[in-house]
Amino acid sequence: SIRDEDTALKRENEGLRRRLQEESIDSRSLITQFDDLAAESGAWVWRIDIDGRYTFASELVEEILGYKPEEILGRPFLGLRNRNVRKDGATVILETTGFPIISADGEITGYYGGDRDVTLFVQAEKAKQESEAIFHHIFDELGDAVYVTLWDEDGTRRIVEANKEALRRVRGRREDLMGKGLLRDFPIRRIEPDLGIIKNTLDCGETARYVINKTCPDGKDRWEEVVEVPITHGGRKASLAVNRDITEQKRLEDELRAGREQWRVQYKGSPLPTLTWQHIDGDFELIDYNDALEEMVEGKIAPFLGRKASDMYSDRPEIIAGIKECYETHRTLQGEIEHRFVTTGETLTLWVTTGFLPPDRILVYLSDISARKRMERDLLAANKDLQRILDVMGEGVVVLNAEGKMTRLNEKACELFGRSEAELLGNDYSFWTHPDSCELMASEQRKRKRGERSVYEARLLRSDRKAFWAKIIAVPVIGNDAEFQGSVGCLQDITQEKHALEELRKLHDFNEQLIKTASVWINVTDMDGRIVLWNDEAEEISGYSRQEVLGSDKVWEWLYPDAEYRAEIWRGQHEIGRGKSGSERIETAICRKDGAERIIQWYGRQLYGAQGKPDGWVIVGHDVTETKHNLQRLQDYAAQVAELSREKTRFLSVASHELRTPLTIIRGFIDLMSEENLGSDQREKVERIQGQLDRFTELLDDLLSVSRIDSGESNLSLGLIDLSAITRRCVDLLAAQAADKGITVGLDDEQGPVIAHSDTSAVMQIVTNILLNAISYTHSGGRIQVSVSRLPSKAQILISDTGIGICEAEQQLIFNEFHRTDRARKMKAGGNGLGLAIVKRLLDDMNGQIWVRSEGENKGTTVLITLPAVPHEGSGDERPKADSDL
Repeated sequence: SIRDEDTALKRENEGLRRRLQEESIDSRSLITQFDDLAAESGAWVWRIDIDGRYTFASELVEEILGYKPEEILGRPFLGLRNRNVRKDGATVILETTGFPIISADGEITGYYGGDRDVTLFVQAEKAKQESEAIFHHIFDELGDAVYVTLWDEDGTRRIVEANKEALRRVRGRREDLMGKGLLRDFPIRRIEPDLGIIKNTLDCGETARYVINKTCPDGKDRWEEVVEVPITHGGRKASLAVNRDITEQKRLEDELRAGREQWRVQYKGSPLPTLTWQHIDGDFELIDYNDALEEMVEGKIAPFLGRKASDMYSDRPEIIAGIKECYETHRTLQGEIEHRFVTTGETLTLWVTTGFLPPDRILVYLSDISARKRMERDLLAANKDLQRILDVMGEGVVVLNAEGKMTRLNEKACELFGRSEAELLGNDYSFWTHPDSCELMASEQRKRKRGERSVYEARLLRSDRKAFWAKIIAVPVIGNDAEFQGSVGCLQDITQEKHALEELRKLHDFNEQLIKTASVWINVTDMDGRIVLWNDEAEEISGYSRQEVLGSDKVWEWLYPDAEYRAEIWRGQHEIGRGKSGSERIETAICRKDGAERIIQWYGRQLYGAQGKPDGWVIVGHDVTETKHNLQRLQDYAAQVAELSREKTRFLSVASHELRTPLTIIRGFIDLMSEENLGSDQREKVERIQGQLDRFTELLDDLLSVSRIDSGESNLSLGLIDLSAITRRCVDLLAAQAADKGITVGLDDEQGPVIAHSDTSAVMQIVTNILLNAISYTHSGGRIQVSVSRLPSKAQILISDTGIGICEAEQQLIFNEFHRTDRARKMKAGGNGLGLAIVKRLLDDMNGQIWVRSEGENKGTTVLITLPAVPHEGSGDERPKADSDL
């Protein structure tokens, strides 16, 4: 429209010029007309003199060029116009119109004209050209067929322009297509809606949309969707038609329609009861159901069509919430519910699947699982009963599925593994099997998959990763289709048994090695005398190797070549087997392989089989040939020793009696001498002689006592005596001697009488000898403690001192005749080494015992004496402190 206005203005200006030339119109009148025209077109008006300088400029010059009128007066016309630049530097495009000013005498005195800013007009023209180029490019490259048509008076829309896609579809040239009717000159088989409706729509100036089905040049049918817009082209009625190929879309729609019809048939005939809900205004309306649902509710569902879910399930908000969640999330939901049908009043357990169907529908599939749930409850109860049975079993029971994963186990199995049921379920055997047994477990699993029963032993792991041995008996579980479904296995902890067997094996190996290398002859025979075992010592003694005798009974003929002697030996052996002989030991003389004779002492035992019947003999032989010879020599030597002992006893007895007479005479003379008036030196010597006589007398008495005891002439008179009283008497007799040496003697006899079956004189001699030893070997300031106590069957006397003690090596020697310790000899204490020997002999004769204990030198000595006792009335079975001390 701007361009049209500009064209009109130019045309009018040109008319003014022509009139000026043709009619010689007055310049003033022309100027007036030009000013009016310039004002209407938005141009600024100027006047220049004959020299080409501005003499006038209208105020619009400031709006167009940015200069005020007074700023350009006097400036050259061409200088300003050649720049075409505003004062602010912006470029403008000016359209100039002017004419000369002619005076009355016909001379040109200047020029009058105007400049109009046509920058926008030029830019618009350029943009128009560019847009036309883009339009033609898009028009040709558009994927849809585009036609431009002109309307004939009869309504025929003839094609005047078509793009490349339109030409491609008809496989023709542009000139072949031009002038043809858009809908009349093509083989159109079907059009929707009809032509009348399309024409009326276009006549009303509205866009017409329709679908056509036509035959293509290749003979194929094509469906096109046409959008036709009424336009004006060259001042005539025209239309622009865009034809989109929807052949594939129509095919898909037909398939979708067929699929929907098929789905509808399947929906109605599906054996799964199904409802369809439609989302309407925030609620869900029941719009459809299938035959299976109608059958489930006994044909009483029709009245509920069109009802809202909020009305039908007002008391079951969880059902509505499930439908709503499925609609909002588009996720398929599944779950189990207990539902009472209002149509039948029956309560069923249903498995419900809720799915979203675009754009706004929800399908609900119902599956009646009531029977299955009852079966599951029955199965659960049966499983609980089975689990109780399994739990009371003494062995672990596990159930594995086909993949070897544990699906069930009893309490005993949990106990074996040291894990809870939750820890074990779902794990395969590698979780609870020792790495050493994993390959074995896999092999046994493969056997069960073949339907075979497996019995094996494997190492399994407890929760602390400690291994234990288990005996496993597993059987395959085969389904009705003969497919392997898993295994059931019983586990028995045989760790202790394995350890015992291992120990037994070691013991067997040890025994076998022991028997083989034993220093005695060992052989085993069957009941017929055939050799089963023959050890190294048997080979060594007999000279016959193991290879020579095993499995044969000939060896007995070789060992006993005398048939009569051999028969006698076998009779004795059979008598032992029949239990007729009281002895199982026999001695025989065998003949070695080299002909030498050896004496063997045999010990035999019968072996018994599993049924308790005699199965053979185990025979142990000792080569006593040298022993027999040595024994004879020892017997001869013992006889000689016994004879010497008797001679010694006789000598001691005779010597004691013979020496007493001269000693008595010497003692008499010494006693007489001691009564005379002697000098101090003489008296000292006499006292020394008396001391030595006393000592010698004591030695003779001891020798005589030893002699009598050894010869069995101790003449003990055994009876019930009071050990407490006897011990107190001995302590009282020796108290002064101990006090002279500065030694304290204590006696503990608070238990009262302690009765013993002994000899009074012997007991006094025993206690006196021990007390004298204690006084002799205890330093001044020391202490001797004596106690008498009773036990249920014995009486005991305990004497302990703080003396010099006895080293451990000497403690076993002090009861020998004339033995004195090194410390005693160094102290030069009195004694002849016979006191403890007499004590030991007297106690042996009275069935008593004596023990000596010392922690070492200078740590004192404790002596414990026990004698047979008569229990005291009311005494308890308690042990004295002295017993634990010793």
